[in-house]
Amino acid sequence: TSMRHIAKPKKGQRLLDIGCGSSDFLLRAKNMGWDVTGLDFDIKAVEAAQKKRMDVRHGGIEILNYEKEKFDFITMAHVIEHVHDPIETLKKCFNLLNKNGKIWIDTPNIESQGLEIFGKSWLGLDCPRHLVLFSNNSLFSALEQTGFKNIRNQPYRPVCDNFFRQSMAISESKDPF
Repeated sequence: TSMRHIAKPKKGQRLLDIGCGSSDFLLRAKNMGWDVTGLDFDIKAVEAAQKKRMDVRHGGIEILNYEKEKFDFITMAHVIEHVHDPIETLKKCFNLLNKNGKIWIDTPNIESQGLEIFGKSWLGLDCPRHLVLFSNNSLFSALEQTGFKNIRNQPYRPVCDNFFRQSMAISESKDPF
């Protein structure tokens, strides 16, 4: 399971996972030593996380107090493509980060080989739930526009294998999940 390229933290470092679901990733990060917080719109996921005694809150990034809460690492796994205003979301993330803080984003790439192969059956389109799809260049541009520096792609993770399998199911009018 992916650890989103996070390293073992220094004592007291804080991590925010936006769209944390029932907190499986947060639990792994906490076990690594991170002080973790999660956000999610799904009340059932929030309740499940809270039963695990996790600091998971119901809502989006706007519920956080930018003057009182700061984080060293923010993660968004398949979240940015669902927000109505990705630039505003990235600005809010930037403002929530401590100096030298980092953000990690995983999102479908509109210029991926998957779209080329599967066309309208590509899982990354996920209409109508995906509102904005990025290329590497457009995501890097959005990050730069909102204050981020030293932007880079991380090493490949085998997410494509599962994406391709699910896209093939869609193209065959089968349930991708």
